[in-house]
Amino acid sequence: MTKSTNIFVGILLAITMAACGDDSPNENNGASGTGGDAGGDGDGDGDGDGDGDGDGDGDGDGDGDAFLAPAGDGWKTLITGDWELPAGTEGYVCVRLTIPEDTLLSGMKPLLPPGTHHTVLSIDEVPVEEDGTAECDAFANGERQLGGSGVGTEPYDYPQGVAMELKAGSQITLNLHLFNTSEDSLTGTSGLLVKTMEENDVESFAETILAGPIMLEIPPGRVVQSGTCTFTQDATIFSVLPHMHQTGVHMKVVAHSSVMGEVELFDDAYSFEDQQVYPLDMIEMKEGDTVEVDCTYENETEDTIIWGDSSLAEMCFAGLARFPASDEPMTGCFN
Repeated sequence: MTKSTNIFVGILLAITMAACGDDSPNENNGASGTGGDAGGDGDGDGDGDGDGDGDGDGDGDGDGDAFLAPAGDGWKTLITGDWELPAGTEGYVCVRLTIPEDTLLSGMKPLLPPGTHHTVLSIDEVPVEEDGTAECDAFANGERQLGGSGVGTEPYDYPQGVAMELKAGSQITLNLHLFNTSEDSLTGTSGLLVKTMEENDVESFAETILAGPIMLEIPPGRVVQSGTCTFTQDATIFSVLPHMHQTGVHMKVVAHSSVMGEVELFDDAYSFEDQQVYPLDMIEMKEGDTVEVDCTYENETEDTIIWGDSSLAEMCFAGLARFPASDEPMTGCFN
């Protein structure tokens, strides 16, 4: 059964080696935002005045705090947030930004310093909280998901003519799941660089949804858990991002399309430390078609592991990027 809900979107889509040790941190404890800027830090060495306003004599780069400040190689800074996480703790920080002008995204590059377990980018049509960086939880996400990342996620582009739309006056939220298994405090700046495109080049607007089960019971040993997503309208899938936690070892994602038949989207070993976005041939789906997600786990403990947002619990999600965006905002397609 499909359910459009904001109960989750603290998942996907990034994460880090230092954040992925074997120690067991205290859950959801201690993360704190430290005033990170959405749009850069103004620390460059150009012609600004140190504030990023571009008209003085200091060491700022002139546009460090500007919306979509250049970040090199065609990338632009969309949103960043500074954070601090005490040793042996886990928590969430949300960075919010009200979009000042219509913007069309054509690619994403996550910024994932050690301690970043995953990131999720979502959007609301109007602001729901004050802009800035603050502690939050896994469920603090917007009504529509735009993208995400996991440990090691590399930059990725959308197909030609496809864009993620950010309307002026809307508010984006970057939800950061932070996880520190080290014996020392961690600080970092997580965020997202983007590429943009012109309106004349856009043929369709896209979104990302999470497909999979939200109830898991993983007893000791090797176990397979499954979920199904039923499409509520026609759409074309163009990429997939597998996401599980530390006991996940394999994922299989199959689309059952009434147009193209049974299409394998992903069937491979899974590594928590190497979560990538995999581009696909255009997979046409009709209303009522389904995507099946099978997750395999190796539970070497003596306890049953359940679904949860903690890195010590488990998940089973395939992040599906598709176009056109759904008529009604949604973040997930769960059974």
